[in-house]
Amino acid sequence: MIKPLIKDLTYNNITLSEGLNRAKIIAFEIKNSEFKEWINFELNGYKLEKLPKYRIIKCEIVADIQNAFYGKRTIPYDLSAWDDELQGMLYKMNVLQSIPTIEANLKIIKDKVNEFVFEYLPVGLVQQFKGMTENGEDIVSIRRKIQVGQVMHIHEITKQKLVDTLLELNETFPNLEDNYQDTKENSELTNTIINNNIFGDTSNSNISFGDNVKQVMNIKQEKRIEEFLELINKLNLDKEDVEEVEIIIAENKDKPNFGKKLLTWTGKLATKAVEKGIELQIPEILAKVQEFV
Repeated sequence: MIKPLIKDLTYNNITLSEGLNRAKIIAFEIKNSEFKEWINFELNGYKLEKLPKYRIIKCEIVADIQNAFYGKRTIPYDLSAWDDELQGMLYKMNVLQSIPTIEANLKIIKDKVNEFVFEYLPVGLVQQFKGMTENGEDIVSIRRKIQVGQVMHIHEITKQKLVDTLLELNETFPNLEDNYQDTKENSELTNTIINNNIFGDTSNSNISFGDNVKQVMNIKQEKRIEEFLELINKLNLDKEDVEEVEIIIAENKDKPNFGKKLLTWTGKLATKAVEKGIELQIPEILAKVQEFV
């Protein structure tokens, strides 16, 4: 269920809307209410109070003016003096639309990433600004202007959040479809995965990082290290190279810079291989090291 969905999304075999609908099944399988809610908002549209930051984009303000001397023109219109009074909402646009709606609009304007789309301000608000502007009587309309690429960016961020979540769920629960157990430990772990990949930083969340979660994470790390060492031992490396990486693992496996230390070791190994003409499976080693970065 998860693997085919990851592949279809990654290779653009399906739309994001289709991917979100299929992900609903997984959300119900793991019984995660936050994942369900996020999918439903993305498929049906957001309420303003629930809107995530990646759906708030910056915009410009332009005014359409018309008079007998200049004719009709569109010019930049500075409303920064009133933006503070309106709590910064003039130069920010809240994208509440559902992913199906966004995809339908992007289909119409595809290949126009550098072009712009506009949103007209309400007539009543325009009348107020006209009255506060010199020569305001020439203003026909006021519009907010955004680049098409900004909407595409929202679509891409949503897709990446979904794919990253599915990848980590698949890694943590490789037999999720057939053997997922609704235990406290698994619930805490799925909450952590959803919160990290979809809602960002966990430092201010109310997700519990109990001992069970830490234990599972440690088990996963130890398994990766074991697989890495098995690969190293198969490659018949020089004894000093093996000993060096074993020391790195022993001294740094619980530290934030662990992955960087392994990358440095791999770089030295690659240089040595070139100098001595040794055939090594550097790409395979590097792929394993990337799991720790």
